[in-house]
Amino acid sequence: MSLQIIRQGLLDTIQDCGRQGHRHLGIPPGGAMDIFSAVLSNALLGKGATGPVIELHFPAASIMFHRDTIITLAGGDFSPAINNIPVPLHQPIVAPAGSRLTFGDHSSGARCYLSVLQGLSCSSWLGSCAKGPGAGDAMLKAGDIIEFSEEINLGAVVRKGMQVLHWGVVPPPHDLVDIECMYGDEWNRLQQASQQQFLESVYTISPVSDRMGYRLI
Repeated sequence: MSLQIIRQGLLDTIQDCGRQGHRHLGIPPGGAMDIFSAVLSNALLGKGATGPVIELHFPAASIMFHRDTIITLAGGDFSPAINNIPVPLHQPIVAPAGSRLTFGDHSSGARCYLSVLQGLSCSSWLGSCAKGPGAGDAMLKAGDIIEFSEEINLGAVVRKGMQVLHWGVVPPPHDLVDIECMYGDEWNRLQQASQQQFLESVYTISPVSDRMGYRLI
């Protein structure tokens, strides 16, 4: 076995960058809610950007690694620790077999993405492992085992035990971001004052949101 969910988190699932090219069939692309962080977690390990990752919400799952690996965590800061030793985001971490990843307090963000060097083995549909709006059935539960998709011998790297490797990134702030919009056919039906209000307002994402879309307040 490769990694195991020891304690269940809040709607944690395996995600990737989604399935493209099927909207004409009524199939949305789906994928990670924070594509930037999901891609970043893979890129820091030199992996293909679109590979599967574990999307974690707070309170997040506790995870045991049964094989040597190197991981990265990107996105929300849930105060991660390996064997009770705090570890950083956005930086590769050597996790020898037997290491346990846990999360403490919520510091920032809504989702954190876990990538492992060997990749995650998952069932694919239309070229993607992404789970859709009804992801509850695919939620990772205590006792679930996820196998790695590759064999990589890390014996020389793990001799020093758990360690944080020396490269990483400082991601852009997520507190305020611009939202791109496209004018629809109805745009000209709005009065000019309403158009200006729409374009210049600050919005908050409503709790009434899901993988199909965000509702803005």
